[in-house]
Amino acid sequence: MTDLATELQVRAGALSDIIQYIEYLKPEGLPDFDKTPAQHHRLMAQELNDLAANIHDRTAISEPPGSAKSFYCSIVYPTFEVARDPTQNILALSASENLGENFSRRRRQILLSERWQKLSSTSLTADAQSLVYQGTKEGGGIRTAGAGSIIQGFRADVLIADDLVAGHEQAGNLAQLDKIWNWYISEARARLR
Repeated sequence: MTDLATELQVRAGALSDIIQYIEYLKPEGLPDFDKTPAQHHRLMAQELNDLAANIHDRTAISEPPGSAKSFYCSIVYPTFEVARDPTQNILALSASENLGENFSRRRRQILLSERWQKLSSTSLTADAQSLVYQGTKEGGGIRTAGAGSIIQGFRADVLIADDLVAGHEQAGNLAQLDKIWNWYISEARARLR
């Protein structure tokens, strides 16, 4: 096989499988990309692959802290989806804007990397590289929001909700849980196309 044929085959694999996508991006030296996926990572990745392939239209992943759930679901998966289709708009939610911005900073490193741009055949526009929104030339992108925030003027194809409850005290307060649920239904989920 020629070098070009091999490269095209590697890219096709990276656009169809999250583990291969991570392997493709490893040479960029991005944080967390140097780790070998454990079995539970492979299970998460398969669920996300199935979601990306429209085998099902939603999934819930519940893992303990430190299991790399946020890495796979909130950092890698949205960039994988936008690489596959740069017209997609993704809304990534977290318990707080600070946590969301941390994830967004890590996503932006991926989206600005040379290998991601080569794989996706696109790049971010110069005026859409903030922590709140990273947008492609094709009109797609990833928007970040904290639980309870106002989301206006954004329609999403994909919605990711990661750790919307901010700790034990909030989790044990029924009024706070109802407030988050009502916000999710009326503000966040209403953004889906």
